[in-house]
Amino acid sequence: MIFAITTMHFFIRFAFSRPVHYFTDRDFFFVANSIRINITPARPCREISAALRAGLSQNLIGYFTLFQRLSQRLIRYFLGLQPPITPMATDSSISLAITKLRSLGQGNVHYDPNFAQGIGLITLNNPERQNAFSGKMMVEFHEIVVRLEKQDPRDSVAIIVTGAPGKAFCAGLDLTFAQEHLREPDMAGHVNHLMHDALSRFSRLPYITVASMAGPALGGGTELITAFDYVCIASTTFLRFVQTRMGVTSPWGGARRLVNIIGRKKALYILGSAPKIDAVMANKLGLADVIVNTTPGSDVHNACLDASKAFLKGFIFDERTSERVTPGAVRGMKRLIVRADMDQDEAFEASVLQELAGLSKI
Repeated sequence: MIFAITTMHFFIRFAFSRPVHYFTDRDFFFVANSIRINITPARPCREISAALRAGLSQNLIGYFTLFQRLSQRLIRYFLGLQPPITPMATDSSISLAITKLRSLGQGNVHYDPNFAQGIGLITLNNPERQNAFSGKMMVEFHEIVVRLEKQDPRDSVAIIVTGAPGKAFCAGLDLTFAQEHLREPDMAGHVNHLMHDALSRFSRLPYITVASMAGPALGGGTELITAFDYVCIASTTFLRFVQTRMGVTSPWGGARRLVNIIGRKKALYILGSAPKIDAVMANKLGLADVIVNTTPGSDVHNACLDASKAFLKGFIFDERTSERVTPGAVRGMKRLIVRADMDQDEAFEASVLQELAGLSKI
């Protein structure tokens, strides 16, 4: 028995040390349930590894489950039935990207945790560049997302994201920043690595997220749009996935998220042919949820913010009693939805419900 456990231990550690991974998030969450621990979607590999190292005997089930899954993956890989899985972001690689990008470019990303009751506001502020992301802004956005993952949410339920008034919601990558810095070796890799990690983590936050889209979203701005739960779009604006027109694919995870939102055929058409998607088309496709009727010259920015707050009202207040909905219950539902593409997960559902013990109104 000791020999078997030791063999599994070194086999799994060997797999984690390889330049490619053979596990998916689904595997990690399955193992987490087996050994009765909760893990965050952003770092399943690291947290499972730490839990397993904590004690061989206590985590025998976890070792056996992960060993079984790894064996299946490797057999399929060596038979040519499954390619290796791209490595997940590591702390060291993200730290390197942050160090490289922190001081590059202009603009800023501001977070107001008290924008409205139960709602925080993130503002992309780079009006001279149509609120496009510079390196500096990418780092600030990533740091805000990490803070939201770690902070005590208290009564917070939702996050709205907007651009600086009078400009695009987000024009993607700041082209001035790109021309000045992306010619350097590995810099494009750092940009894509950091933003892929930031948007993946943002999409999994235990908050209801809404894009207040008063202006256009282009390129990387559309990658950002796909990471939201909901989008409130001005009737006068549009989206356009211009990545192929720039000679690139989808570097920040937007293609995968778009397929989940609107389906494979529609996603391929939009990504490949880059049509201009107005508010009505976005709503029909399922890319936008609320159309805010506006006219050129009106205060579109605040109209979209007001519509976003109105949309979120049902998540925050009970329409019958006007009392606050239990914030932890709403956040718990978001966590369950994030995990919806995983295996049936009764243990995790029970653990989320248990966290609300004593707060139920039933």
